[in-house]
Amino acid sequence: MHTAAMQARAGNLVGALALGVADRVQRETEAVAGRSGGRAAALATLAQWPGDTIEELRHSLGLSHSATVRVIDGLVADGLAEREHLGGGPAVRPRLTSAGQAQARRILGARRRVLRWLLGDLSGKELTQLTATVERLLERLTPDFNAGELVCRLCDLEACPQDRCPVECMQRQLMTRAHA
Repeated sequence: MHTAAMQARAGNLVGALALGVADRVQRETEAVAGRSGGRAAALATLAQWPGDTIEELRHSLGLSHSATVRVIDGLVADGLAEREHLGGGPAVRPRLTSAGQAQARRILGARRRVLRWLLGDLSGKELTQLTATVERLLERLTPDFNAGELVCRLCDLEACPQDRCPVECMQRQLMTRAHA
């Protein structure tokens, strides 16, 4: 098979895989979150990055500021979060309540179960090969800092420590280049 044809088929397979996994993770995490939209990702992100402001959270969710505020409004209304006003300015840091923390753990657990199911039959060798390939692809999905935040919005930081995360490593390289 020619390289172009191999690349086209591989691209098609990766595209189908990406959509299938995203759809399944979205269904499972939204079922736990009790609502569609950015709620599951907001809970997971706030649980793992508790110091994020609404402005920082909006980048992770890929939403506008006003859409992120609406997500936070829903979390506050449901007793899953509260707002902490920072200083005298308009900046607000949402903080999860204990109920919000518990729901975030359930959301990350649902994501973990989907991925464990998907990869469960692969051998150690296959997992090693897959990991190396996916790391390279994730680096390509991180052309700028905000793109990386969006890619990792539902990541499990325990499973992928920041010092080994290909997206985080690429973000550090981008920041270094920007300050050089």
